[in-house]
Amino acid sequence: MGAAIIVTLVFAFGVAVVMGLYIGVTKLPGILEQRRLDARLQEVSQPLVDEPLPGSGKLLVKARHEGPLPGLDRMLADSTRGFAIGRWIEQSGVKVSTSAMLLIALGAAGIVGFIVLAATRTPLALPIGAALGFAVPFLVLKVKRARRLRNFEEQFPEALDMISRALKAGHA
Repeated sequence: MGAAIIVTLVFAFGVAVVMGLYIGVTKLPGILEQRRLDARLQEVSQPLVDEPLPGSGKLLVKARHEGPLPGLDRMLADSTRGFAIGRWIEQSGVKVSTSAMLLIALGAAGIVGFIVLAATRTPLALPIGAALGFAVPFLVLKVKRARRLRNFEEQFPEALDMISRALKAGHA
């Protein structure tokens, strides 16, 4: 009886050693490579501290704004409409995430809906006011986006002209 237990324990230990060696040989190089890659990405995405000029410590990896609901942000980024809203937010220069924008729109819908309901006291006022309130943050976003793109379009030819003159003069 005691010999069977010893044989079973030795067999289990042998299987554990063989499986450990197998996992170490097959998985360990990938794990170590992933750690090196993560460390390099972390290093590259941090701003440079030794920059002599203020504001020139730009990130190599673009920072994404984490919203109050990161799961919703990831889900919306995969959808066509959510991607378009994210692009509008990025083009407008507003520092807000997609989920935060939707929460702002829902909050504005509730507030405007109840204000319109209190002012008119008709049952149809709540959905109409809520729809108007939901649209207001997106209209503000659209105006900011249009203004920023217009400024870019005005300054872009001058920037190209300056770059071409610098290249002709021999600057890098």
